[in-house]
Amino acid sequence: MTPPLVRNADTADVEALAAILADGFYDDPPMTWSFNGVHAIRPMMRLLAQRVYMPHGFATISQDGNGAAMWLPANSREPFDVLTMVLSSIILARHGGLTAVTRSMKFGDFMNKHHPDEPHYYLFAIATTQAARGKGVGGALLKDGLARADADGVGTYLENSKEQNLGFYQAHGFEVLEEVRPVEGSPPLWRMFRKPT
Repeated sequence: MTPPLVRNADTADVEALAAILADGFYDDPPMTWSFNGVHAIRPMMRLLAQRVYMPHGFATISQDGNGAAMWLPANSREPFDVLTMVLSSIILARHGGLTAVTRSMKFGDFMNKHHPDEPHYYLFAIATTQAARGKGVGGALLKDGLARADADGVGTYLENSKEQNLGFYQAHGFEVLEEVRPVEGSPPLWRMFRKPT
C-alpha cells in the first residue's frame, strides 16, 4: 500500500487538524493526565494550531485526512503570547478544572526549558486517527518534516509520550536523550533527538 501524500495545512484545515489530533491523543497518558481528562484536547489543539504552530511554524495533514502533525522550524520557540496563555487557561479550566491549568502550566514550563541548545526542528504533535494506525500515515507525516529539517541541516527534537512508540521514532533515526517525569506524579516522557542526515 502506498503511504498517503502529505500536504501543508492551511487555515481551512484547523478543525480537521484538531479532530485528527484529538482522536490520536485520546489515550495519551501525559496529555490526558495534564489536561485532567480528554475533553480539553480538541479545543487546545485548535487553539495551538491557530495561534502558535501555523503562524510561527507549520502543520501538515495527510491527503486522506487521517493524520496530522504540528512543527516549529529551527530557531523558533513556542511563541505563547499573553492572549494565548489566557485562552489556554480558559479552555483547560472549563474542561479539566484548576487541576488541568496547574498541571499543564508545569508541564509546558518543563518542556520549554528542556529543548536542546542547538538549532532544531520541534515536533510538538503527530497523530493519526485510531482507524489509520499502523497504515503508514504517521511515517509519511514524520518523513515530510524530517526532510525539511535535513534540508536545513539541523536536527529534530520531540517528547515521546508513549513507550510503545519508541521503536517507531528510533526506526526514523531518533535516539532517547532521557526518560523524565516533568511533573511529580505525572506519566513519563522520552526526550528524543535525531541528527540531520
